Amino acid sequence: MTKNLRKEIDEVSTKLKGLYRDIGKDGTMELVADFLESTPERLNEMLESLNSPDLKNLRRLAHSYRSVCQIYGLNLMSSICTDLEKSALEEDKVSSEKLVKELKELFRAVVPVMKGNHCSKEMGEK
Repeated sequence: MTKNLRKEIDEVSTKLKGLYRDIGKDGTMELVADFLESTPERLNEMLESLNSPDLKNLRRLAHSYRSVCQIYGLNLMSSICTDLEKSALEEDKVSSEKLVKELKELFRAVVPVMKGNHCSKEMGEK
């Protein structure tokens, strides 16, 4: 596991603890479930938008997803979204496609952390 990925996972853990504290277990689990369910569709929509003559939609999608990633402490993914916004603005489809694929890989890496019974274990529940 790379140092950056380990840091990303640690930050997700911290954010989930904060969400748990602020909105409780049920609210946190609902938000996480929504994120895990909606992300594959969002990422596929980003890939599909690469077929568009211009990348305005990709830029908009990257901007929106960047904010979502920040909620969960996914700072590396958020940073990639920032780069994706820039590459879409520059109409750089090659870089944009690479960045979307990086997002997909990182998402796959953080799914187990987010899916696990993470909140209850971290909060000391039995």
